[in-house]
Amino acid sequence: MLYRIFRFAWIHIRPILGLLPFKFYKVLTEWRRIKHTTKFGKSFDKETEIIIEAHARSGNTFAYHALNLAQKRKVKIGHHLHQPNHIIEGIKNNIPVMVIIRHPDDVVASYKIRSSHITIWNGYYSYYLFYNRLKPYLGKIILATFEELTMDFRAPIKRLNKKYNLNYKYYKNTSANNKNIFTKIESEMLLKLESSTLNENMISRPSKNRKNELYKDIVQNNNSYMRAKAVTIYNYYSKYHKRIEIKL
Repeated sequence: MLYRIFRFAWIHIRPILGLLPFKFYKVLTEWRRIKHTTKFGKSFDKETEIIIEAHARSGNTFAYHALNLAQKRKVKIGHHLHQPNHIIEGIKNNIPVMVIIRHPDDVVASYKIRSSHITIWNGYYSYYLFYNRLKPYLGKIILATFEELTMDFRAPIKRLNKKYNLNYKYYKNTSANNKNIFTKIESEMLLKLESSTLNENMISRPSKNRKNELYKDIVQNNNSYMRAKAVTIYNYYSKYHKRIEIKL
């Protein structure tokens, strides 16, 4: 009972922590890093080359592996904290930043399937807080859409190189390369869960078993206030991407 109360509270508090200065966020969440030693994610440090971030369930894992695979080496990336203060602190430290954005309906549906205890409202709420906090920093990051990530990741890498004067090799979204990444993702999930059985609901890649479930939990929230705010912020980013990003 106490665990359920704590989990419910944490779900609603965590998005707010992402609005705090990053040094306070790190202190407040240190206990989780100690407890979850296999958790996939790393904050930036003095050796970090680039930060790749997004709201959870937006393609962060694919982008991380795709950039590494294209370079044929281990790129030192800050990733998977899923918090805007991580990005803002990286910008302040002059670290190149790529932020991925995906439509909130897709994000929340995937989020809900992965973590059934999370409410639909909270999914849209955390999505809105994440991207709304980053609006003033749009000119200081590279924005990549989920569609680019899955179909032509070369484009955002090209913009990244141009904006920050980098020389990363382009990732080719071939069947072989994508399969390689999905295999890595599955292996990491098994290690994280300390299991030999793959949980299709947890894994960060497309799943046939989840395809028919994708929208069933969000249909009733189609006209909700929080969904409208999330969609509005998504549309703002999309217009910015079309107006500014693709011209780079």
